[in-house]
Amino acid sequence: PVQNALASIVQPSAVAGRVVRSWIGMSRGDNGKTRVTFVWEPMPVSPGLRREQAGRVSLLVASPQGAVLYRGKVAPSAPPAAAGAPASSSAPAAPASVSFDVPPGKLEMRMSVEGATGGVIDNEQRDITVPDLAAASSLISTPRVFRARTPREAQALAKDPAAVPAVARDFSRTERVIIRFD
Repeated sequence: PVQNALASIVQPSAVAGRVVRSWIGMSRGDNGKTRVTFVWEPMPVSPGLRREQAGRVSLLVASPQGAVLYRGKVAPSAPPAAAGAPASSSAPAAPASVSFDVPPGKLEMRMSVEGATGGVIDNEQRDITVPDLAAASSLISTPRVFRARTPREAQALAKDPAAVPAVARDFSRTERVIIRFD
């Protein structure tokens, strides 16, 4: 069971054909529901590989019976690098996130990655199980990992309860890592 749990949260960083990497976290929501947070960021482009940059993700969350629980487009606050502009491989792209409350149970999450020009460049479907965090008296939410390159960034992250978690799990020795959970 431990190996299955670890395998479900660790995804290879270079999945063939993937243009984004994502993270799904859960915490206690309102009215007995569970708050699901979805974060995505573009995958770094390998040298010599040409592909369209991801612009936004269309997200559809439905129950097993087909009831739509959330539908929306998730776009980064900063636009992706302009075509022809050199992309900095050392700085990760800005992640985009959305949070919504759903009832506990099994859900189907469908993601459509749209390019900067608007066409769909990738699709992914995940089945997730949302725990009932309202019923449990002692339970830990999904850990949220934050990365800071400077002490000033670390202080800003520590003070910002609405900061967007990092999706990547590769860190340099000079970065400061902050982990939060409820």
